[in-house]
Amino acid sequence: LERNSIMYEETEKAREKGLEEGIKEGKKEGAKNKQIEIAILLINKNFSEKEIIEITGLSDHEIKNIISTLKN
Repeated sequence: LERNSIMYEETEKAREKGLEEGIKEGKKEGAKNKQIEIAILLINKNFSEKEIIEITGLSDHEIKNIISTLKN
């Protein structure tokens, strides 16, 4: 019985850790999506690539990819 209890506790710890990591990853993804949304707004308002990079924190490469995607 004690062995089952230990296994249950370890399973719960692993589940909680996985849940925490999932939440953390979801927040990170949400923040990235917000940066992209802002970049698109700035592109549509004719901000320069340099300004968009400074405001959003996205890389030059990421901005160029967004611009390319919007043109298609």
